[in-house]
Parts: sequence; C-alpha cells; structure tokens
Amino acid sequence: MVLKIENPDVERKVRELARKRKISITEAINQALDEELKQEAARSQQQSSKEIIEEIAARYQQHANPDAPSYEEIMEEMYDEFGAPR
Repeated sequence: MVLKIENPDVERKVRELARKRKISITEAINQALDEELKQEAARSQQQSSKEIIEEIAARYQQHANPDAPSYEEIMEEMYDEFGAPR
C-alpha cells in the first residue's frame, strides 16, 4: 500500500521530524501516530474517569443531608483567611 502526502506543509513537517530524529519518513509517521494514539487513549480514559466521578457525585447528592455544611463552610471553619489551621 502506498500513502501519498499531497499537502506540502505535512510533507515538510514529516521530513523535518525524520531528520531531527535521524529516522526514516515512514518511522517518523509511525512514531507520531503512536504518540497521538496514546494521547487519545489517555483523553478517553480521563473522560471515562470524569463520567464515573460525576455519576458517583450525583448518586451521593441524592442521599446527602441537605442541611450538611458545604465544602466551603467546612474549610472556613477549619482554616483561617491565610490557610492556617484554626
């Protein structure tokens, strides 16, 4: 299979990356794609974690005492305006 790069800017970038890393153009593309796929997997994992945390928080809110002090109220009680324990 042949991959043809028709965008001169993309070709320049891949050649520059290959030159700086002292690798072939194919390997430069391979490494760049591997890095992007890892980052995409991390973003996906972060999104999943965020959704799980939001779901837990929503379930907690259903059972929380509405008269309980807020996080801010608790912190104000525990620490002074300089962040030192009371």
